[in-house]
Amino acid sequence: MGLAPTEGHGLRPTEAQWRRTVVEAAQHLGWSVLFEVPDNLYRLAADAVRRNPRRGRLLPPASWPDLVLCHDSPPRILFVELKADRGRVRPDQRVTLARLEAAGLDVRVWMPKDFERMRAALSLEP
Repeated sequence: MGLAPTEGHGLRPTEAQWRRTVVEAAQHLGWSVLFEVPDNLYRLAADAVRRNPRRGRLLPPASWPDLVLCHDSPPRILFVELKADRGRVRPDQRVTLARLEAAGLDVRVWMPKDFERMRAALSLEP
């Protein structure tokens, strides 16, 4: 795959750097990125909602996972929350992730220290 856990990102990648690594790995392994929260989405959304509260209905909740990945063969969808190694899943995120998992969906939380687990999951290894 050619991607290393810290390639080009120093010893402690930021969440944005980690997201780029995961997206690149996923695309390299044949996954489609169905949804990706851009770095500035929620800041821009908050500004838009302040100007026009109706616009907030068009956006996913802030607790929604960072990525939704899809693979065709075998068919799989992953809902992925990404955190920097020192990051924490917020309580509202835990609720959303638990709801998705309770619905039978494949939910993951990955940090840079989980690079090998991430790669194995994306490689569709058992």
